[in-house]
Amino acid sequence: MVMTGYTEEYSAETAIAAGAREFIEKPFSISEFLIRFDKMMRDHKGEEALLALSLIDELTGLYNRRRFFVLAEQYLKLSVRKKEKLLLLFIDMDNLKWINDHHGHNEGDQALIDLANILKETFRESDIIARIGGDEFVVLSESADENGEIIVTRLYENIEDHNAKGSRRYPLSISVGTTQFDPKYPISIDELLSKADALMYAQKRRKWKNPSF
Repeated sequence: MVMTGYTEEYSAETAIAAGAREFIEKPFSISEFLIRFDKMMRDHKGEEALLALSLIDELTGLYNRRRFFVLAEQYLKLSVRKKEKLLLLFIDMDNLKWINDHHGHNEGDQALIDLANILKETFRESDIIARIGGDEFVVLSESADENGEIIVTRLYENIEDHNAKGSRRYPLSISVGTTQFDPKYPISIDELLSKADALMYAQKRRKWKNPSF
C-alpha cells in the first residue's frame, strides 16, 4: 500500500504498475485508510484463494498437473545440487471406466478420492503427490535411501487393506511404473515421466492378458 503527498496522476499509475495494491493520497482520514486497507486485505486473500485453486486438483485435493511440473523441476535441480537420487512413480487406476459404467460416475469419483487418500497415507508430506490426468497419478519421492520395490509394496499393501474393509462394491486396483532420477545422468521431467509411463503400461498390458475382473 502506497501513501504519498504527491498529487500528480502518474504517481498512482506508477505505484500500481510497480506492484502496489492500494494507493492513497495525503491528507486522508483514518476511516478512509481503514476502508482502503480492509479492501486491500480482502482482495489479497481472494487472490491467494484463486491461486490455490489453480494449483490443486478440485476432486482429490492433490496437486494438479501444472503444480506438479513446477515443483518437479525444482526437485530435479535440488537433486543435482545435493547429488541425491529421486524416485518417480506413475500410477494409473485400473478399471475406472468399468466402475463408471457399472456403478455411475459419482462412484468413479469416489474411487479416485479413495486412491488419493491412500497415496497421502503411503507417502510423506515432502513427496510430491499429484493427479495429472483422469485416472493418472504421479509421486516424486525423495526416498533415495529406500528401495523402490519397498515403496511400491507398501502402496499395494495399503490398497489391499482398503479393499479388505469391503466398503465398496468393487476392489481398487492400480498399475505402477517406477523409475529413478540419477543426478549423475540428469534428464528432463518429461523424459522421466515417459520412462515411468512406459513401465506402467507394460504392467497394465500383462493384466489385460490375465484380467482379474
